[in-house]
Amino acid sequence: MFLFYPKVGEKVEETRKQEFLKEFDNDHKQVTVAVMLPGCEEPEYIINTKVNFKAKQKYYDTAYDDDLCLKANKEIKILFYKFN
Repeated sequence: MFLFYPKVGEKVEETRKQEFLKEFDNDHKQVTVAVMLPGCEEPEYIINTKVNFKAKQKYYDTAYDDDLCLKANKEIKILFYKFN
């Protein structure tokens, strides 16, 4: 099941980033992240296994804002993710 979120600016109790980062602490084997890049028509899919979760959680926390846009380039954003 893929998780989709409200439009940017809609009021939610937790930010998209908080919800995403919390899932890394649950008992999942892998995560698939769909990232939209400028100039691309389709998202890029990134798959990471549990062994990388702590490093990826730290990276996403540092590199992405509350709306899951890359801080260094707001045109790069996480569209959705799926934990298995």
